[in-house]
Amino acid sequence: MQQEQFAEVLSYQIPDEVDLVKKYPILHPTTNHSEIANEMHAAIVAEFDAWNQGYDAWAAQADKFYVANAACTTAQDQTLALDAYKSLVKTWIEDEETKKLYFDSMLLSGDWAAIHYRTVSKNAETGEAEAGDRMQFLHFVKTEDGVKVDASWMK
Repeated sequence: MQQEQFAEVLSYQIPDEVDLVKKYPILHPTTNHSEIANEMHAAIVAEFDAWNQGYDAWAAQADKFYVANAACTTAQDQTLALDAYKSLVKTWIEDEETKKLYFDSMLLSGDWAAIHYRTVSKNAETGEAEAGDRMQFLHFVKTEDGVKVDASWMK
């Protein structure tokens, strides 16, 4: 990431907005506005918002976002069951506070989503902030409770 992008991401403030679609904007959105695409988009921004509220809020939302037997592959190429993934996320949050800021792009196609988003992480010990970007691929399934992720890959 170029230096000016680092500075821009580090200074970004998440809008104080109730509408999650406005709160977490997409710079380059998909043109797919099918029913399932809209459901996937709503689920993704709800997960973003829960993440930014801390571990307890995210863990509760994770049970709504993922199916119980979801396979979650981390950036370190570990594929974990949901409970193990939630435990790993808890250790990440204890080590650093990471805020999910906004999407560079979100591609919604069929029952798949590919999202590229910006983050700011603050080291719990030093307070040092670092800008970052993440790429995540999500496969959704329809359930009686709406769409949920059954497989996730992060890079």
